[in-house]
Amino acid sequence: MKLSKEILDVKSLISTRQRSSAQLNNINESDCEILLEDNIYHVFNTDTLAEEIFFKLYTDSEMIGYIAAFSALSDFSACCVSPKWALQSATWGPNHQKKIVQKAYLDCLEKHNVFLIGGDTSNLDRTIVSTTVFGNSKTKPITRKGAKNGDLVAIINKTGCAQAFALDYLNENKSFFSYDYKQVIDFKKYELLKDYIHCSIDSSDGILTSLNHLSLVNQLEFQLDYEEDWFTNPSLEFCKENKIHPLNLFITEHGDYSNIITFSEDNKDSIMNLFPELCILGTCIEGENTFLNINEKNNAFNIHSIVDYLYDNRENPHLKFSFFKSLFDKEFFTYK
Repeated sequence: MKLSKEILDVKSLISTRQRSSAQLNNINESDCEILLEDNIYHVFNTDTLAEEIFFKLYTDSEMIGYIAAFSALSDFSACCVSPKWALQSATWGPNHQKKIVQKAYLDCLEKHNVFLIGGDTSNLDRTIVSTTVFGNSKTKPITRKGAKNGDLVAIINKTGCAQAFALDYLNENKSFFSYDYKQVIDFKKYELLKDYIHCSIDSSDGILTSLNHLSLVNQLEFQLDYEEDWFTNPSLEFCKENKIHPLNLFITEHGDYSNIITFSEDNKDSIMNLFPELCILGTCIEGENTFLNINEKNNAFNIHSIVDYLYDNRENPHLKFSFFKSLFDKEFFTYK
């Protein structure tokens, strides 16, 4: 199976680990780690907020606190399981008000009925906040694996504001773009969603990156049919103001904490009853390439090359903005 550069790097670091016989998922197959013991599915996830703080994408202490907790919780929505408990590891730097960070962090957990049961703290020259979340389920969680040829692929709701926020940062905050990041997940809806979908992935790393993971795990590509309706009005206004194509919102390695799912068309109405803003991105297909239909032109779109390029340049995010703006001149995007 073909792997992205990111996953190859991860595998090189853990190749000698002893694998638990209770673990159901392999590397990159699920947003959370899943173990089955005594007919109970135990679900775990760890998420760290570090790069976004170091590169100053997030500078507001309240935003850092809330997203540090939320980013870990959102992976449970991808698995359609309710989280229950959390551990926190916090390294406090000198430039953030840790009481404000922690208040927002606890507020996020409380809104989702998740209990902080312990953790660890230390001090350094920068702030890093890590969260480990636990939960369990009597029914099998949804993973990234399970997409079928012909499935519809969709994002749970309109997206774009988090991407516009990141693009504005890369463009030196010329638009002072802001958005309401204090989302609240209705986990009961996701537990109902479990019956209607084949696979799911959290979209916080961006739509394109998430599709790349699904493609590699399921050995499928996509026929995508571009619609501006995928994106929120504020994010489209941002693109218009900055004279960039809205597809930059699709490519950016930062996203709203939503989920991309695949499912049979027969279940579309049931899913839309739960999530009325569901946006159909396209269909799963067999083949060597993903295709992106724009203005009735079906373009070969090598998502794996683009994601690997972005990963190679991860240490200098400002290099990415010029890449986004000139994407249509790159060899990654060729007309069929």
